[in-house]
Amino acid sequence: MSKKVFLFISILILASCSYDISGAAFMEVTERLEDGDNYYTKVKNQGGEIYTLEIDENVFNLIEVGSEYFISYKSNNDKVGELETIEPK
Repeated sequence: MSKKVFLFISILILASCSYDISGAAFMEVTERLEDGDNYYTKVKNQGGEIYTLEIDENVFNLIEVGSEYFISYKSNNDKVGELETIEPK
């Protein structure tokens, strides 16, 4: 019984922490944003959708606005999320 309760609680915690969308595509960097110690980029996919993704400082310093990259990401329905991987085209 206690194993079932533990499993149920674990699943609830994981479900509440997850993002709604996970994807990968060639995307163009349209903007780089810095807010204190937090770094973000706005990227546009081939369908014209804009996503705001949290990135680390190293990625922030290396990416170039106007360049395309192959990006994998997680985001919510508001198209705000975090970068998972990035590779040059």
